[in-house]
Amino acid sequence: MTTSFAMIQFSVINHPDLNTGYTLDDNARALVAVCQHYELKRNPEDLELIIKYYSFIKFCLQQNGSFLNYVSKEEKFTMQNNENLEDSNGRAIWSLGFMLSLSNIFPIGFTLDAAITMNKALTRVNTIHSTRAMAFIIKGIYYRNKNSVNFENIALIKLLSNRLVEMYRHECKSNWKWFESYLTYGNSIIPEALLCAYLATGEYQYKEVAKESFDFLLSHIFTEDKIKVISNKGWLDSKMQKKNSRRRTAH
Repeated sequence: MTTSFAMIQFSVINHPDLNTGYTLDDNARALVAVCQHYELKRNPEDLELIIKYYSFIKFCLQQNGSFLNYVSKEEKFTMQNNENLEDSNGRAIWSLGFMLSLSNIFPIGFTLDAAITMNKALTRVNTIHSTRAMAFIIKGIYYRNKNSVNFENIALIKLLSNRLVEMYRHECKSNWKWFESYLTYGNSIIPEALLCAYLATGEYQYKEVAKESFDFLLSHIFTEDKIKVISNKGWLDSKMQKKNSRRRTAH
């Protein structure tokens, strides 16, 4: 799935489809995965892939500190980049932070450029309000700070975490303990990010909201000894939940 440039976006079963081009999303995920593999195995071949995926992420970084997501097979940015790319930006920062968290096991100087790239990307994160994007950014900053605590970064974690807590307080009801009026894709990343925020700051409210929301999420994933994954193709709406609660009460 990986060319000399980056990881291809899609395949047809086991045949990579170069016509689908490349995305920041996929290469950010790939960077985290290969970094984790290197952490376990210390395989020198992983370093080549890490450089490749990181280089693509840097390629997507724009002068204003934001990232574009979609790149054609000709290595050009496409018109798809006109859509909302906050989640993609969040994933990129998460991957950079995770890479930097392992700087002590990489060759000397291996992550110096990644630190510069992440610093540039962090200059505009206060403008991001997408729930999952904020969660990814919190995780990225948390990982980055594991080796070197930066109080400006702690302030960013608090800023974004407070926004998530405010969203939670606004939506929270007796039968709906979540940050939005629906459950869709990538739900667990949000309480996970607040746990990271708690570890980074010691603010108990982050831990409390993370626990309540994660318990609520699990209650809808594990039902009748079965696992039901909530995805972007099967959203769970708070209004639907309220109707179901009324039916159960009536019975």
